[in-house]
Amino acid sequence: WLYGQNTLVKIIIRALRSHPRCEAIRQLTLRDAPEPQGTLLYRLNVEGNSLVHFDHVILAACAHDRYVPYNSASLDPSPEALADTRTKGLAYSAMLQHLLLSLEDAGVHGTRVDVDFRLAGRSLDQSVGRAAHLQYLLDQNFVERFVCTYARQFVDIADPPMAETVGTASRRHRGPQSSQPQA
Repeated sequence: WLYGQNTLVKIIIRALRSHPRCEAIRQLTLRDAPEPQGTLLYRLNVEGNSLVHFDHVILAACAHDRYVPYNSASLDPSPEALADTRTKGLAYSAMLQHLLLSLEDAGVHGTRVDVDFRLAGRSLDQSVGRAAHLQYLLDQNFVERFVCTYARQFVDIADPPMAETVGTASRRHRGPQSSQPQA
């Protein structure tokens, strides 16, 4: 949210940050400690990057999702982040660099997926960028296609040997086996 372009979301986040029961908002905006290096997200990034425990990481980002900025979702530094010399900007860049280097060092295979939800009509959800954000979960066809396309990265699917596949297919098409008594 540090470099998000959605003004409405920024206003709502500013309002929620001051509410005592919205600690998560303060954590996500690096405001839960006096210095960014003391924030929960920074410490989690540097001390315990859990993504290195995976073999494959898939990052799905949608340009129409204005709740989670595209660059954030794809772990790709935005021009604003690269040019930001403020304390939070430097912390953001350091976190991103550390995350990407630790994934590379651990041999994690990363895949970036650009998603484009072609939403018909105009609605309030589309105006504030919420519609695309929700489509990741609400569009059952998308979820099924996404999982089928990247299934080999989610689970270990072994290919059966070619002879076994051919043998199974040929038995299936021959019909039932007749058992002839042997003489």
